[in-house]
Amino acid sequence: MKSIEKEFLFIGTNPHGTRGIQHLINFLRTKQLNDYFFRMIFPYVIPLLKSISGEHIILKYCHEYPIPGKKIYELIINRCEDLAVHKHGCCVLQKFLRVSDNFPKNKLIDALLKNSLK
Repeated sequence: MKSIEKEFLFIGTNPHGTRGIQHLINFLRTKQLNDYFFRMIFPYVIPLLKSISGEHIILKYCHEYPIPGKKIYELIINRCEDLAVHKHGCCVLQKFLRVSDNFPKNKLIDALLKNSLK
């Protein structure tokens, strides 16, 4: 994984690269690998969610690993304004509100309402 760390955002926003990373997620079976992967993707959560290709990495990771996914959900809620004003980010927020069972929808709605005048 160290070989992709420096180019993670580029790979993750590439239509072919995102598939490779999603496949890699299936093999994070040890806590050490999962922790390393989480630390690698966390700084890129918002840019990945703004990408049509990159969003699938975050959605798959949160689905496969709900416990670290909660930290990603907190980040999304805290940065919802940044996503809401972005064309694709807004679509992703709507997807989280419609689809995800583990996502704290009420917290996101509250955060969106607090920032709606901005």
